[in-house]
Amino acid sequence: MSQTIKYVHIKNFKWIKEVEANNLSRFVAVFGKNWAWKTSFIEAIKSAIKLEKWWNAKVRIWEEKWEIEVHFDDFVIKRIIWSKWDLKVEHNGELVSQPQSRLDSVFLWTIGDPNKFLNLHNKEKLKYLLETQGMKLDYDVLEEKRSPLFETRKNIHRTYLAKKEEVDKTDTSSFDELTNDWSVDIADLQNKLENIQEHNSKYYELTSRLEKGENVVNNIHTEIKQIEWSIETLERQLVEQREKLLVKTTDHARANNLKISIEEEIQSFDKQDPAEILEQINQYNQSQQWISDIRANKSLYDRQIADRDRLDGARRDYDDQITVIEEAQNKLVEWINIWYDLKLVEWNMFVLVDKKSENWIALDELNKALQLEIWVDICLNWPNKVKIITIEDANALDPSTLERLKDKIEKYDAQCFLETVYSTGYEEITITDWISKEPLSK
Repeated sequence: MSQTIKYVHIKNFKWIKEVEANNLSRFVAVFGKNWAWKTSFIEAIKSAIKLEKWWNAKVRIWEEKWEIEVHFDDFVIKRIIWSKWDLKVEHNGELVSQPQSRLDSVFLWTIGDPNKFLNLHNKEKLKYLLETQGMKLDYDVLEEKRSPLFETRKNIHRTYLAKKEEVDKTDTSSFDELTNDWSVDIADLQNKLENIQEHNSKYYELTSRLEKGENVVNNIHTEIKQIEWSIETLERQLVEQREKLLVKTTDHARANNLKISIEEEIQSFDKQDPAEILEQINQYNQSQQWISDIRANKSLYDRQIADRDRLDGARRDYDDQITVIEEAQNKLVEWINIWYDLKLVEWNMFVLVDKKSENWIALDELNKALQLEIWVDICLNWPNKVKIITIEDANALDPSTLERLKDKIEKYDAQCFLETVYSTGYEEITITDWISKEPLSK
């Protein structure tokens, strides 16, 4: 089977009205000014081999259908898109049944697009590479094991960080107070307080008795007055009243003496103040509550430390399991049959640029031209027989890079469509006008 496209005919594809190109070589520069729809020419070739999504949106405005025809030496592909799509494939002049399945089996990975690789994430680049080498299934098996471990480890790590933040924010300055001696003989203070209260209760009892004695004295004095007032008018009862007077006078004297003795006892009574003892007990209770709060905070802090360490250990265990799987995935990269040695480090792809010095450089740190050249080499090492490489927006490639690419393309019997706004000096398809059908100059 020929490995190059010989003829292309495009009609009503995007902004292209109709254009055809004959006798194409292996290294073709699609040359034209900006907005000349050079990329559409390359995209049409891809659509002929493998129809992409939104195919009906690529019909030229005001037209009903688009047509693309691509000839290899022994394959002819004709694709027509209108209200329905139609595909015809001829092999050595005979129509092929199930044409799309036949195209997929013959032209799988035929179109290599290095620019597409450059825009992929590192992980997607790896998956794409493994798929072209037939090792994607091995990768998927490993990824099925790695993904749940990675998600679990990520959740544990998130919880670990939250627990670590709690621990770091805890004020541990008061924990030193737990080493101080806060013991107090509270029983002794309680006994002292009871003695003072018992002592003072006597004072309150005497005060109450004095108040009662004063009431008795006052009452008797009132009665005496009444009796004296009654003597003048109660002569008949004079004797009786005098006897009563004597009794009351005696009672008065006794009560008065009792009052005097109570007053003297009160004056000699030493009242004690319990305020100091109460203050000591209050301070003790406050200190016990404070120490209890510190112990509770210390206990919570210790649990947080234990939780943090447990989470950290679990996270490390998952890291180890994930590392084993990722190393196995990395082995798949080493088995890829390309000229360059590749490896993954935390899902960043590195290229060995100097084997003697073991100089590995991250792929994304290389200049775009060198990255592009590496990916062209990768495309050339695909296991499929038909290799067609398309390089869009190739204006930044210098002549020496273009020459190296041309040599590699021809060495591997591949074919390259190079889209550029600058003349390259190689065989060129010059695009000047898509509106009317014109032969393309070469």
